[in-house]
Amino acid sequence: MSKFLLLDADGVVIRPRNKYFSETYSQDYDVPIEEILPFFKGDYKKAAIGEVDIKEVLPPYLTKWGWKGAVDEFKERVEKI
Repeated sequence: MSKFLLLDADGVVIRPRNKYFSETYSQDYDVPIEEILPFFKGDYKKAAIGEVDIKEVLPPYLTKWGWKGAVDEFKERVEKI
């Protein structure tokens, strides 16, 4: 039986992550991380597996977090991180 060990020391294949989006948003928009995490631990995970539509569950969170843009703009920002 063959065994393989794959290492990515230069960060080309796997990019290192400095911070999670929730941490960055919390700092940039002065929103307590405790208000952001419930979304990413709950509805975001459900949306990722197709249980809920993110466009339906996200607006109440965005209002609470003070986001002024559209839902699609927020989604694009999350995906860039």
